[in-house]
Order: sequence, then C-alpha cells, then structure tokens
Amino acid sequence: MAVNVSRASKLALRIILFAIAYFVTGRLGLEFAVLQENVTLIWPPTGLSIGALVLFGPRLAVGVAIGAFALNASLHSPLLASAAIAVGNTLEALTGWALLRWFRFDASLSRMRDVLRLLLSVLVASSVASLVGVASLVQSGLLDSSAFAPVWLQWWAGDAAGGVIVTPLVTVAAKGAPNWRSLYSRFESWFVIALLVGGSSLAFLLNIGGLVERALPLGMLVVLVWAGLRLGPRGAVIAGAVTSIIAVIGTGRGLGPFADADMSSRILALWSYVITNGALAVVLAAAVAEREAALSRLLEAERAARALEQQMQHVQRLESLGVLAGGVAHDFNNLLTAVRGNANLIDLVRTDEERSECVRQIDLAAIRASELCQQLLAYSGKARPRIEIVNLETMTNEIGALLSTTLDKNVTLKLDFDDSVPNVAGDPALLQQILLNLLMNASESLGDVQGTVSVSTKRITCDRAYLDSTFLPSDIPAGDYVGLIVEDDGCGMSEETLQHVFDPFFSTKFTGRGLGLAAVIGVVRTHGGAIKVTSEVSRGSRFVVLLPEAESTADESVETQDSVPPVSGRWLVVDDEEDVRRVTKQTLRSLGAEVVEAANGGEAKEKLAEELDSLEGMLIDLTMPGMSGIEVITQVRAKWPTLPIVLMSGYPSADQASSDVVFLAKPFSPEELARALDAAQKSTKKRFPAAEAS
Repeated sequence: MAVNVSRASKLALRIILFAIAYFVTGRLGLEFAVLQENVTLIWPPTGLSIGALVLFGPRLAVGVAIGAFALNASLHSPLLASAAIAVGNTLEALTGWALLRWFRFDASLSRMRDVLRLLLSVLVASSVASLVGVASLVQSGLLDSSAFAPVWLQWWAGDAAGGVIVTPLVTVAAKGAPNWRSLYSRFESWFVIALLVGGSSLAFLLNIGGLVERALPLGMLVVLVWAGLRLGPRGAVIAGAVTSIIAVIGTGRGLGPFADADMSSRILALWSYVITNGALAVVLAAAVAEREAALSRLLEAERAARALEQQMQHVQRLESLGVLAGGVAHDFNNLLTAVRGNANLIDLVRTDEERSECVRQIDLAAIRASELCQQLLAYSGKARPRIEIVNLETMTNEIGALLSTTLDKNVTLKLDFDDSVPNVAGDPALLQQILLNLLMNASESLGDVQGTVSVSTKRITCDRAYLDSTFLPSDIPAGDYVGLIVEDDGCGMSEETLQHVFDPFFSTKFTGRGLGLAAVIGVVRTHGGAIKVTSEVSRGSRFVVLLPEAESTADESVETQDSVPPVSGRWLVVDDEEDVRRVTKQTLRSLGAEVVEAANGGEAKEKLAEELDSLEGMLIDLTMPGMSGIEVITQVRAKWPTLPIVLMSGYPSADQASSDVVFLAKPFSPEELARALDAAQKSTKKRFPAAEAS
C-alpha cells in the first residue's frame, strides 16, 4: 500500500510540474500570436507534450489538459471554449504519442525512418488540435466562420513548427547521442552554434535588408548540413532549433526576409523554413548514425565470423591432433609389439640363429620407428634436410625398380621429363618420399580399374595469385620454380575430400595407413616450396609440387662411406637419460673406445677440467635439464676450442649448433656413431692444423 501511495504521489507531482511547464512554454509561444490571441507562429507545447508522453507515458496527458485549460482561461476565453481547446491539445499529444508508438519510434533519432515518422506524426497530430481549436473559437463566437481556413492553417502551422522543433529536443535530450560531455567539449560544436546564431541574427533580427539578408538563410542551411554530418543527433537538433527559434522571433517582430510578404505568405515561408531547419540536420545526422551503426554491425559480424572461424580451426586442429595421435599410437604399438615379442623370444628360442633373427627383427622395428618419427618431423615442416643438387629425372629413374613393385599391375606409368628443366636443391631421400607418396595415392585412386599415372617436370613461372592458390597459400616469393607433376585419371576427389587430403592418417578407404600426404606437405614446406592440387570426381587428380631451382646445374657427388672408420681413445658421453648413456657407452666400447660419463652440463664441465688431456672428444645431448647442450658447447668452445664435439639429438633444432660441431641424429647405428666421431676429429684437424702437427 505504501508503495502504491508513493507511486501515485510521484505521478501527481510529475503531472503538476508538466502542467506548469506547458503553461510557461505556451505563454512564450503566445508572444508571437497573430490574427488571434491564441493562434501563434510557433506553439512549443506541441513538441513538449508529444516528447514528454513518448518518454514518460500517456498518463502525462492529464498535465496537458490542465496546462492547456489554464493557459486558455488566462486569455479570458470562455470556459467552455478553453475546455474544448484543452481537449484538442490533449488529443494532439495522445495522437502523436499513439502514432509514434505504433511506428515503434526510437527516441534517440538514430535512424532515418524514426525522423520521418516523427515528422509525419507531428503533422497529423497538429491537425487534430487545430481543427478542434478553431471549431471551438467559431462555436464560441470568438472567430467568424469565414476566417476558419486561414486561422486553421496558421494554427496548424504553429503547432507543427513547435512539434518539429521541440519534440526532437525533448527526446534526444534524454536518449540521444553523442553524450553531452563529448558534445560540449568539442570546439567544433561551439563554432557551428556560433555560426548559426550569428548568421541567423543577421538575417532575421538586424533587418540589414538586401541580397545578403535573403542569402543568409540559405547559408544557414549549409551550416546545418555540417552539423548533421558532424555533431550527431543531439548536435543536429540543437542546431536546427537555434536557427528556427531566431527565425520565428525575427519574423514575429516584422524583421527578416519574410517580413515584407502578406500574412499568409509570411506564415507559409516561415513554416517551410522552420520545418526545413528542423528536419534537414536531423535527417542527415540520422543517416550518418544509421550508416555508422550498420558499419558497427558489419564489423561486429566480421569479428564474430573471425571468432567462429578461429573456434572451428581450433576444433579442426584438435580433431586432426586426435587423428594424428591415434594413428601414431596405432603404428607405434605395432612396432612395439614386434620389439617386445622378439625380445621375449630371445629367451625362448633354442638356437643362435633364431636368437640372431630376433635381434635383427628388433633392429628393423627400431628403424621403422625412426622412419615414423622422421615422417612426423616432415609433417611439421621441421625435418632437417641434407641439401644437395638433385636431378628429378635421375631420381625417378633410380627408384624405377621400387615403383614397379609398389604400383598395382593395372597402373600404366608414364614419364615425361623436360630436358630444359633445371635441377633442384633438396634432400634426395625426402624428395623420393614425396614422389612415392604421390604415386601411391594416384595408384589407389584407380582401384581395380585400368588407368594411367604420369610423372612430368617443367619450369613454371608463378605469380602471387598462383602461389596464393596453393595448399596452403605459401609465403614464398613469386618467380620461376621447378614443377614435379603427378597426374592420374582415377576417381578424383570432391571439394570436401580435397579439404582433408593433407590431414594425417586421412583416407577415404580405411584408416591407419600412416602420414602419407601429410608428410608430403611438410617436406615441401621444409624445402621452401609449395603444392597445388586440382581434382574432379571421376576425372582424376593433379598434384603440382613447386620446388626452388638449384643455384648450380652441376651434379654434386656425394661421398660414400662403405667402411667404418676406427674409433679409439677416451670419449666423454653427456646425456641426462641413463639408458641412452648406457647404450652409447657399450657401443663405443664395442668399437674400441673408452668412455667417461656425465649426466648433465655441470658434470660435463667438471670431467673436462679434470681429464681433458686424456679425452679424444665429447658426445653431448641437445636437450638436458638445467643447461642445454648448446649452452655447454658454447662454454666449452670458449676454453677448449680444439676439442672434437658431436651433438646428439632427436630434434631438428640441432641446426642451432655451430658449423664446427658434428650432428648425430637419434637413433643411430654403430656405423653412424663411428662416422660422426671421425668427422668431428677431421673437422678439428682441418681447423687447427698446427695443433695436429704438435
């Protein structure tokens, strides 16, 4: 009950205050009355009442009735006529409010349609008050019926002018943009208002006459355009109101460009000017606000689209990672099955020959596991290639025997090599892996149907657009590249399949076939190239591998090392993994060397300080807790620059090592270990011949 009383009291107070405001603004408007004491050039209460009902609801219509009745009664009009006019003013406010509510009017005037709906509602609502008001004057005898039309026109024009000027002022004052602080803190706002006040005063208040007086109102329209484009709805409404009010004051005093005309023409000219001023800047401001809102929505939509795309990419990466992990686990479990099975068989078999076979199978499984790791590195684009000059035709012919056993019997292989195509710079083993994977993929696309797979090469000039169409769009520079092209006339791929063709372990037939084409894209990326794929269902596929041309066309001979160099002396083995140290130590001893062990970089430096004179060199792991292999090597080189060093790692990041350090990839065979030690010693002797002589 207390809450209801409080609300009723607030409503009553609001109605009383609004009735007073209506009365005061009405008295101001009546200062410009012509023809009839209650018919004026501008009627501000129209805009005040419609705006107030839009903001606070139709209950304020009671305040309109009270204020209008008191105002007309103060003019000594008959009470019945005053009441009738008050009813007309109340209906005017309610009509405007109802129309705007039906139009779903936005009081901030930030949309073009809201401005147009406001103008229409004001014009319609003003006709209600003017009809009721003039009819009341005629009925009460205060106005001759012959003057009905001109008085009605002036009444309607005054109410419409007040609605067009004041209603936007009321609504945007509460809900408009920009905020008041932003508006009045801008020098531009004050400058525009100063131009409007000064120009309008010259035109309408000073009676300067002549062409200047007639041209100034047009100049004010230009400034109003400026206000509409730059100051937002609030600034535009204020600008329009300033020029309109000054024009009404001057015209009401018989000054300005409209003063020389007869009363009807003067009213029509003033009404047109006021309506134009009130609408022009607001319409432009609404158009600008609408465009900015549309741009904001567009940017928000783009941000949402990017966020959704990133989320989808994240989901796809997780899905791809899951497929990759599952495929790697599948293949590694198969290899570990072979390792554990043969390890257990060693104790069960009876002959040395059978035990040797078990050991050989374990070694083969380890080699295949190492190859799988290399494929993973190739897929990530971080394989460590051994760059040589490679002739693609020679490479293809060298693996011809392997291709004949790999491809199905229904596949016809066609080779077409352009003799003018230059050599490429790359790792022969990795480039062979590209060709084998592409040929296997092409062969499988034929199925059991007789078909053709062709391999060709040609020089391709690639512009930026062509490179951007590759998979994925590459950042390699535009220019000439060697194209290794593998085509087939098999089943082809759909757009959906084409999107996943380089996903690890992806297959349209069955799973678990390995990295396949995923390794191809990694190898191509490692070599600084790109790959373009085109395919059509039932028409075949075409893979174009772009590789950079070699700087030299001469073939480089690769030194072959069939024999295992001898190993002797004492070597320091540094690795935080005990199993790796143990295997490396036993391998070195089997080769004829002695071993000193260290579990980390700190121990390694201590061993070197104590036993440097008796050591031939050092083998050190790249990644260790505390101090990495690179950090240890840097400190060792500063003190002992002639010490032969071999860096061991399963990561391709061993490229961080300096050129005077020999890299040995894990896992390694005894032969590979012996060659690495020999290479480290030869490198030191080459760099320090004086040390060798001494």
